[in-house]
Amino acid sequence: MLTLSRKVLIGALAAAALTAGSLLAVAPAQAGIILFEHENYNAKVGQALNIGSGHRSSLPGFNDKTTSFKISGKYTVRLFEHEDYRGCSSPIWSGSKSDLRNQKLCSTGKNWSDKASSVK
Repeated sequence: MLTLSRKVLIGALAAAALTAGSLLAVAPAQAGIILFEHENYNAKVGQALNIGSGHRSSLPGFNDKTTSFKISGKYTVRLFEHEDYRGCSSPIWSGSKSDLRNQKLCSTGKNWSDKASSVK
């Protein structure tokens, strides 16, 4: 159960995110990674995932839309090209990536922009 002060803090963070142009699916304090639709953490829609509670075998509403992401805390992340951790996988990243267009997608000659469909 959230205390009133925590609810106020979460509400303030959500309002700040909306002002900045990002809509977060869960409170940033709970997130291990926040996915953004465009480079440099810009997006009409951002999706916050609580990686600490488990993996995401799919990214509903955000499939093949990620071009940058931020990692909070000491989390690491690995992106997968397809749902259920199939297809090409990224290296294990421990830091935020501002532009996945600069990250090579295995040996395909393509990049990771708009390619992620699951995450661990």
